[in-house]
Amino acid sequence: MYAIDRQGIVDSILGGQATLVNSPIIGPAWMGQPEFNRYAFDTVKAKSLLKEAGWDPGQKIQIMEPTGSSKEQQAYGPVIQQQLHDAGFDVSVLQADSAQINQKYISTPDYDLFDFGGGVYRAEPSIAEIYYGSKELTPAGGNGTHY
Repeated sequence: MYAIDRQGIVDSILGGQATLVNSPIIGPAWMGQPEFNRYAFDTVKAKSLLKEAGWDPGQKIQIMEPTGSSKEQQAYGPVIQQQLHDAGFDVSVLQADSAQINQKYISTPDYDLFDFGGGVYRAEPSIAEIYYGSKELTPAGGNGTHY
């Protein structure tokens, strides 16, 4: 997370029309939003943490991205790929169709990173349950991140 300039992406690609969220709890303004970790953009810290963790910079990782993703995703995907590379990751992008995503994300989870988004989280707090609830782990539910 330190390797990705999220605010830069909001400012330059999304024209400032987004809000950074530092929490898996996303709901309407009336309920508040706890912040857990701000992860300010800091390539030096990202490199340091990777080194401390014994990360092998030769290890390849892949970002899975839906085929036909939004124009915003198509714009920020290469930026994120480059920023991760700058921090010490050997990153490639897999353009995945619905069948591949269903297989790699839901049926038999097998992915490194998955660039996905959307949803109506702010409409109703309980919507996040589908994506983050422990009883919703894939393949029975929508929590493919197993967060």
